[in-house]
Amino acid sequence: MGILTKIFIITLVVLILIACPIFIRQATVAPSWRNAWESMEAKYRAAEQNAAASELGAVKLAEQYRQLQQSSAEAAGAAGERADRLEAELRTVRQERQQLQGNLDAMAVEISRLRADYEVNTRRTDLLDQQRQEAFTRLENLNQENRHLSGQVQQLQLEADRQREIGRMLNEQLVEREDRIRQLEQMIAQGGGAPVAAASATQPAGPSAELPRITGTVTAVQNDMASVNIGSAKGIKAGMQLVIYRGPEFVAQLRVQEVRVDEAAGLITNKRLEVQQGDKVATRL
Repeated sequence: MGILTKIFIITLVVLILIACPIFIRQATVAPSWRNAWESMEAKYRAAEQNAAASELGAVKLAEQYRQLQQSSAEAAGAAGERADRLEAELRTVRQERQQLQGNLDAMAVEISRLRADYEVNTRRTDLLDQQRQEAFTRLENLNQENRHLSGQVQQLQLEADRQREIGRMLNEQLVEREDRIRQLEQMIAQGGGAPVAAASATQPAGPSAELPRITGTVTAVQNDMASVNIGSAKGIKAGMQLVIYRGPEFVAQLRVQEVRVDEAAGLITNKRLEVQQGDKVATRL
């Protein structure tokens, strides 16, 4: 059924609806033929005008419908083109998404590898730190041993110096005794046997007559003189050689010149270090 047929049917229905009240009125009201005719004619003209208007409206509706169909066709074409374009873009987006997914997978693999490398490097660093700490501990122990050995070496050097000094003192005493022996031999050769007895009484009979070890303390020091707190009460005599020492270190010698009961004074000789109040003295080390 065409659009014009539809418009015609609509127009006919409208005319029927308009004519029905007129026919009903003519059937129920007493006729006034002239008035009725004029009224009928006016209504007919109005109906014709309405029909013409309806036909014109139908034409306009048909034109609008045609334009609407054309617009719909154009919109459908544009929509199809847009759909094709969107489908192409969708394919492009899918391809890009696949590429991105591939890149993400590759990045995930790379991240896993980097994480494994990081863990390996972390364990290696921890091991190196542990080894460095152990090496540092060994080095510290070696340094302590070195300091201990250095202290022992220093003590041994001091002991060696003291022993050398003792040896030198013994050599001096030996030289003095040899000189004394030569003097006594000369006296024997010149004066006979009496001096021998006197010499025997004054000369110590070898090592067995060596004085016992007597120790004391330096009480005062002035220039090359020093006084000690031991005297004749402990067997100190004028001319004796006393050893001055400080701890394990040899300091000097003291040749006794003045002797009292509980103190003595003498000249400082063979000085290695400065003699100080409080240093120890002994007849022998």
